[in-house]
Amino acid sequence: MADYGELSDRATNLVEHAKQQEHLVTDEETYKNFENAYLAYKDLHRFIVNNRREVLMMNRKKKHKRIGTTVFSIFTFILGCVLTNNNKEIVEAVIRFFHH
Repeated sequence: MADYGELSDRATNLVEHAKQQEHLVTDEETYKNFENAYLAYKDLHRFIVNNRREVLMMNRKKKHKRIGTTVFSIFTFILGCVLTNNNKEIVEAVIRFFHH
């Protein structure tokens, strides 16, 4: 993500620079400034395409972690109720969980 941030910042800064300098420099310099910005965005796009699989895998891992945390929390609650012999609370909690 740090590499993505650097590439994105570079591209954005080059576009801003080109726009700010647009009427202050020659047409050739203006062209060169916008060309540099274009090339920076091209590098950013290439980075995104080349790392698409890793980004998708990171998103899946986050989703699986959230599901695992939820399942673990429910299991811990049920286990705590069983260990304290509060079976009525278990039944009520499960009913409430599935009815909402």
